[in-house]
Amino acid sequence: LYSGDEDGARVAANEEELDCVAEHGGRMDLYVIPHATQSTPADIARYRRRHDVGPHPNLRALDGQPLAARLAELEAQIRYFRQTFGGPALALRTHCTAWCGYMEHVEALARCGVRMDSSYFSGSYLRRRDAAPYNPFGAALPVRFCRPDGRLLAVYQQPVQIADDVYFAPDAGRYKDSTYSFRFTPQAFDVLAARIFRDAAERFHTPIGVCIHPGNWVAFSRLQGQALLRAAARFGLPVWSFTQWCRFWMRRDEW
Repeated sequence: LYSGDEDGARVAANEEELDCVAEHGGRMDLYVIPHATQSTPADIARYRRRHDVGPHPNLRALDGQPLAARLAELEAQIRYFRQTFGGPALALRTHCTAWCGYMEHVEALARCGVRMDSSYFSGSYLRRRDAAPYNPFGAALPVRFCRPDGRLLAVYQQPVQIADDVYFAPDAGRYKDSTYSFRFTPQAFDVLAARIFRDAAERFHTPIGVCIHPGNWVAFSRLQGQALLRAAARFGLPVWSFTQWCRFWMRRDEW
């Protein structure tokens, strides 16, 4: 399951990654911060010819603010995305994995028609040096969020095991002195990716969630991103977007 958070990336960076994924027969989600993207509605329409585009709500400016204010901003940004760029917003990821309350966040997503959240990163993110993807939060297959009283919500969670800033960020620029990057080289990650995909295909039979930011793709993670695409091809695993996976899972449940 392939995705990338646009954050502050330029259109040219988006195009580079989108083109490469398509050339490998894959489809990805590009998640854009609704009020901060450099992509125009025409750009988004062009991306959507081969890929999926969803919102990447940024709530960090409201850190520490009352829950109601953060939830209102979450919903406002999803509505703004739909009004500005059209199309569905079935899948998303919240910027910097910001989360509002407990189930209140998911209830807001459900009200906005979002059906899959991929904000869950590997369980040791910023905590320990264990290597993902063998210690993630959440379920390996899509599972609907559940209220404490047992009522299910129509929103699935699907974790992301591999993120380029966590695995590959160099000790330079804005990542200098960062303590969370594993700094895997392309050569080291090529070996690791083979193990990950062999396990997914032959042992666990579950998807691997990936986030490769377009801005990072052009700066330092292109080779590792290409290694992921090659590994998927080697093991006969399709490269789908989270939105594509969400649609499949919705149809599966309906059937």
